[in-house]
Amino acid sequence: MNGAGVWVRILLEDWTLVAVGGAFVVNGIVNAPGVRRYYRRRLSSS
Repeated sequence: MNGAGVWVRILLEDWTLVAVGGAFVVNGIVNAPGVRRYYRRRLSSS
């Protein structure tokens, strides 16, 4: 991003951090033991 303004770089970096942080949060919620047990139980009964 040569020649881009400093604010463009900062904005891009902030959005990247938000996206990566969001992925970790969603991954942590989905892989929580209670959530996995709940969905395993619901899927096996159908």
